[in-house]
Amino acid sequence: MPKEDILTNDFRVTFDVEDRSLLVRTVVNGVESRFPIRLRLQSLQEMGATKASEWVGQTLMLLVPTLRKELYGLKEDG
Repeated sequence: MPKEDILTNDFRVTFDVEDRSLLVRTVVNGVESRFPIRLRLQSLQEMGATKASEWVGQTLMLLVPTLRKELYGLKEDG
C-alpha cells in the first residue's frame, strides 16, 4: 500500500461497540480507508489509561506527514 494512501491530515475515529475496538480510518481525498487501524479495548485496558492515551496519540500523530517530519524527524521514505 503506498504511503500516500495512509499518511494524511484527515481521520475518522469511531468506537465499534460490538467489536469493542477503537477504529481509526484515514481519509484521503475525501475517501475513507476500507481497512482501519483497529485498537482493541482489551489491549488498551491492559496498557492502562495513561499509556493507552499516549500510544493512541502517537499513532495518530505518526500518520500526519508534517508531524512525522517536523516532530519525529522522520524522512519522507521513513
